[in-house]
Parts: sequence; C-alpha cells; structure tokens
Amino acid sequence: MNGQIKIYGKAILLNQYAKTTLVILISLIAVVFLGNIVYLVDFLLKSRYVAEIFENVSNLVVTVMIVCFVALTAVISSLVIIPLKYGREIWFYEQAKRNRQNIKYLFKNYSPKKSFKPIGLYFYLFFIKLGVFLCFELPTIFVSLYFAHALKDGISQELFIALIATMVVLFLIGDFFYFVFSQRYFLAKYILYENEDCRVIEALKTSTSIMEKKCFQSAMFKLSFFPWFLLYIFIAPAIYVYPYYKVSTAYYGISILSNRKFIESSAD
Repeated sequence: MNGQIKIYGKAILLNQYAKTTLVILISLIAVVFLGNIVYLVDFLLKSRYVAEIFENVSNLVVTVMIVCFVALTAVISSLVIIPLKYGREIWFYEQAKRNRQNIKYLFKNYSPKKSFKPIGLYFYLFFIKLGVFLCFELPTIFVSLYFAHALKDGISQELFIALIATMVVLFLIGDFFYFVFSQRYFLAKYILYENEDCRVIEALKTSTSIMEKKCFQSAMFKLSFFPWFLLYIFIAPAIYVYPYYKVSTAYYGISILSNRKFIESSAD
C-alpha cells in the first residue's frame, strides 16, 4: 500500500513541481524571516542606542523589559506563521485530492474567524508534544546531568566516550519513540479542516482514536522518505523531494480517513 501511495504522490506532482516548489519557498522564507525576527529584536534592544535611552533605569528593569518584549515578539510571530503553515498543509491535502489550488490558497486562513482554530490546534500540539518529548528524553536528561556533574571532578577518557555514546543512543531512541507517539495527532489538521463545526479538542481526540493502532505504521511510512532526503542533499536540492513527501503523506492521511468512513458506513 505504501508503495502505491508514493506512486500516486509522484503522479499528482506531474507538471506541478514549479507551483509546489513556489509554495515551499514562500512558506520557508516566511518562517525563516518571522522565526528570526525575535533575534533581530533582541539585538536591537541590546544595542548602544537603546542602552543610552534607558541609562538611568536599573539593569533588572531593563532586562525584564527586554525579556517581555522579545517574548511578545515571539508570540506575535507565531500567530502570523501558524495560519501560513496550516494553509500549506491544507494546500498539499487538496493537491492530494486532485483539487488544484492556486498559491493564494496558502493565505486563506488569514482572518480572525478562520485563524482561530489553526492557532489553537498548533498551540495545543506544541505543549502536548513538548511534554511528551521531555518524558521520552528523561533518560538522556539524567545521563546528561550525571555527565555534567562528573566533569567537575574529572573523568577518564573511556568514561567520557561511554557517556557521550550513551547520551546519543538514548536521545535517538527517545526521539524515535516520540516521533511514533506524535503520529496520534497526524490527522487532527485534516479533521479540523473537513469539519467546520469541529472543535480543536474534538479533532485531537478523533485523530488519537483513529491512529491508535496505526502510529508505528505511520511513522515508518514517513521515515521511508529519509533516504530520499539524504540522497538529494548530494544530488539535487531537498526542496525537490519535500513536495513529494508532503503530497504522499497527505494522501496517506486521506486513505486512513476514507477507510474509517467506509468502515463506519458498512457498520450502519
């Protein structure tokens, strides 16, 4: 089945690579610019000109002001980026359904009414995934703390190498299981898009229910694209592979949802 999905993904992208590449570039430029604007603001606030303005204010107050302003900038940047990222996912989802959409479809969710749900979904997922990631990486964190403590007293070269290797292995294992677990929420964005009256919590619960026994399969399907990305790093830009990956994974989601609807209709 996975091979058929990949073949279908290639077929969808025939004569569409220019448009899909443009979609990726637009979203990439926006994410890079808005993602790094926080560092620009931080740099400007710490510049000599700003320091002269607040020269009579205590360092603690200035530090608090800088932290608050940078945090506010980060939140605003996220609020601007999220509707675009969600629009990109839905654009590829529509492509996978063979509904050819123009580039403007990326910006469809830039309105107070339409952006509320995507923003809510992404913030929910951010905190859920952050908590899950930290749980899976607890062994790595404990070994890292022991490593930092051991360095103060001095350790042998063999122990140093062993601890580094252990941290790398534990991190990769934790990262893999985190990736598998996060597939529980893979369908949430599509469910939210297809059902206008659906709430974010409902979309997450429905996705979790559908993907309950499919997480490992979904993770392995997505990881099967990893060699392609490695290959194209040396031969051609990875941006050539990314549209293929996004369309294929979107169609994979469509096939799961379609199968769910078929089973439900058969049961009725």
